Parts: sequence; structure tokens; C-alpha cells
Amino acid sequence: MQAQRKAYAELKETKIQLAETHAVAVMTKVFEKFVPKQFLARIAPHGLEHIVSGTVSSRPIAILFSDLRSFTTFSEKMTPGEIFSFLNEYLAQMLDPIELNDGFVDKFIGDAIMALFDQDGVAQAEAAVKAAIGMQKQLVAWNATRTCLPHMDVASGVGIHIGEVMLGTLGSSTRMNSTVIGDAVNLASRLEGLTKYYGVRIIVSGEFLACLDKDSYGCRELDLVSVKGRTAPVTVYEVYHDLEGNAWDRHRNMAEVFGEALALYRKRLWNEAREQFQACIKLAGSDTASSLFINRCNHYGNTPPPDDWDGTHVMESK
Repeated sequence: MQAQRKAYAELKETKIQLAETHAVAVMTKVFEKFVPKQFLARIAPHGLEHIVSGTVSSRPIAILFSDLRSFTTFSEKMTPGEIFSFLNEYLAQMLDPIELNDGFVDKFIGDAIMALFDQDGVAQAEAAVKAAIGMQKQLVAWNATRTCLPHMDVASGVGIHIGEVMLGTLGSSTRMNSTVIGDAVNLASRLEGLTKYYGVRIIVSGEFLACLDKDSYGCRELDLVSVKGRTAPVTVYEVYHDLEGNAWDRHRNMAEVFGEALALYRKRLWNEAREQFQACIKLAGSDTASSLFINRCNHYGNTPPPDDWDGTHVMESK
């Protein structure tokens, strides 16, 4: 009788433990919809039930920011329901290339996406740029088939940088949030903003491009810029590897001439540089970056930069 009671007690305890384990597993699966499992592995290594604020992990990571173009403008003509329907469909489309390349979304910020690539070594750079290229291709395909509002093609810009970041939790015991902070995060966000300024789809930093086999991707150096909130200038590159066929050939030819024009510009040969930038526009049909440099050549031709000018362009806005 004593043995039966002991066996029953042990069975009851086992069932309770299994139920608790199942409950934690279910809770973790639900929680992963809000905080990626890759993030949980770093901020809650001993299980979700042991998570505390202030947990921090530092490591180099590739950060990707993406943002829709003119979202505020076209959303003004949509109802709140139509906006949410459009955004959910759009974000789902963009999530596929990110997850396919082993990245994960840190957060959605309205129509913006912040994604992280936490592989070892240069693999994270390869994964991030492939995700960006895939996102742009997916957007073209989606524009061709979608039926939801707005009834116009939508475009996006992507900025990518790689650097040391802090992954952790902020808050208190009653309310906390997972986050990634660091200069690398801020710069990736600034690079995404620069896609509007230069009229391109994907911009990466020189540090990021150094992690890639540059000859394997269609890219061109755009500029040396000093972005707001950062003292040291950064070399920025356009990645146009999402283009195909004639569009690819035309852009590659233009990129070669653009490189020559940029070299002349940095030598202060304003007239020669302007002619080459004008040739870029003829080759491509239009090129916002070349138009920007033509304006700069006109300006510096009348008002030369100081003797210590190194070609850096200071961005006054974010």
C-alpha cells in the first residue's frame, strides 16, 4: 500500500512537471512571435521564465533597415483598415527573403523593418546583402500581382551596415523590452535614409562591403559622407545586383563612368567631372546621384572648397 501511494505521488509530480514544461513551451512559442528566438537565445539563455531586465550581449552583427517610399503620401487616401491590410501583406512579403537568408526581424516600425543577421564571420554580410537583393526582387514581383490598395507600384530603400552592437533588455521587472543599440544601428538607419537622397534602392557602408567579395555583386561607390550624429565620414556604395538583363548592363556601364567622374571630382576637376556625370545620365536615362554631383561641380566651380577638403559631403539632415 505504501509503495502504491509513493508511486502515485511520483506519477502526479511527473504529470505536474510535464504540464509545466508544456506550458513553458507554449508560452515560449507565443513569445517568439514578439521576440525572435535568436534574440531569446541571447537575452534568456536559461529559459524564458528566467528573463530579467539588464541582460546584455555584445557582438558584431549585420543590421538591415528597410523603409517604404512615400508611404505617408499614398496612405492618406486609404482607410485605417486598408492601411493595415496593405502593411501586413507587404511586411509578409519582405519577411520571406530575410528568413530565407537566416536573418530575423528585430522590430517593425510602421512600414519600416529592422532586421539582424547574426551568423559567424563574413557569412552575416553575405546573408544580409542577399536578403536586401531578395527584398527588392520580391517587391517587383509583388507589385506585378497584388490587388490591394494602393493601385500603384510601391518602392522601398534598404540600408545595411555591420558593426559591434549591444543586444539586451531594457526596463523593469514589470515591463521590459528587447532591443539592439549601438553606433552601428544608428548608421544602418542613416544609410537607409540616404537611399532617398541618392535615388537608389540599396546602400551599404564601406565597412560592410569589405566583408563581401565585391566582384560577386553589382555595386558602385556613391560618395564619402558625414552623416548626422557621427563624426567620422563613411564611404557609401550602391548595390544594384537586383537588376537583370538590359537594366543590369546599362547600370553597370553607367557605374564605370560614374567611378571615373567621381575620381575627377575628388581631384577638383569640376568641368571634366561634370561632363562625365552628364554622360552617366545619358547612359542610364536618369541618375539622381549624378545630378547631385553636377550641382556640386557647379557650386564648387564658383565657390571652391577649402584646401583641406577631402571630398566628404556633410549631410545636414538625417
